[in-house]
Amino acid sequence: LVDPETKVVKGVRMEDGGTIYAENVVSDVGLVNTATKLLPPGVLDIDFAKRKLHPSCTGINLFVGLKGSPEQFNLPQGVHWIYPSNDLSAIVDRLDSMTTDQALAELGYLPLFVSIPCTTDSEWKANHPDKSILEIVMFAPWHWFQMYEKEYSSSTHSHGPKYAMVKKNFGEKMWTRVVEVLEHAGAKNLPKKLENVDHFEIGTPLTFAHYFKSEQGAFYGLANDLKRFEPENFFLLLRPKVQGIRGLYLAGQDIVADGIQPVTMSGYLCAASILGVRDPFSLVQGDRSKPVSNEAGDGPWTTKGMVTAA
Repeated sequence: LVDPETKVVKGVRMEDGGTIYAENVVSDVGLVNTATKLLPPGVLDIDFAKRKLHPSCTGINLFVGLKGSPEQFNLPQGVHWIYPSNDLSAIVDRLDSMTTDQALAELGYLPLFVSIPCTTDSEWKANHPDKSILEIVMFAPWHWFQMYEKEYSSSTHSHGPKYAMVKKNFGEKMWTRVVEVLEHAGAKNLPKKLENVDHFEIGTPLTFAHYFKSEQGAFYGLANDLKRFEPENFFLLLRPKVQGIRGLYLAGQDIVADGIQPVTMSGYLCAASILGVRDPFSLVQGDRSKPVSNEAGDGPWTTKGMVTAA
């Protein structure tokens, strides 16, 4: 809720129609969602195309569960990156230029990230005996699945049979390639076909767009390219305090950079902006029993009435 005349935050209106009134509101759902979906039209007018700010990469996630311990399959420890070459930019550019059918035909060209957490968890054997899990991620541009976005049916909770087939085909291709590489690294007895594993789940860019409400299924909010870090964007727009709307703040990867550590940092930066603290690290390094200094802030702000829109 923002007063259209004074541009001052008044609170948050909930989906059920209820209202939470607050002097300060923190949004960590990303700048695009905040500007286009949470705020009333015209309140925060940002031309993302003109600023050349666009969603980050997205992809396909394949989660696999196997009957049998990591030792039975001789699974290699840790995480593994499978690339067809060392030229990552060329790989991404080529995939982006492909159609869905072309990508499905290029088994050896699929760039994959493989995580096998069951091999590094010291308590895995005790908590999950005779089980193994793998997470596999592949870069996949939004346009491979965009045509199925409007085919979603709330009655069947599906984007249609063709989408389900394409999703399954990608999962099969990914699993075939992973088995090939892991067996070369010493793994054994892995099911050759995805349909023969104990359990699997496949997520596409549409999955992320649906459950996380991310623009074009983006994994990491805004893309981390050079345009994002140009002064008129990074220093003037992608900051905790939203310019022109008093009491509205941003947290999350859009105001720092992508990744877990930058997101954590964004929380400190946002809190420091609200509380008027010059050094955000003083919030954790200082004496918490003493009141927070307001020497370099925006005014007499307090945490009174604060709401976080996540």
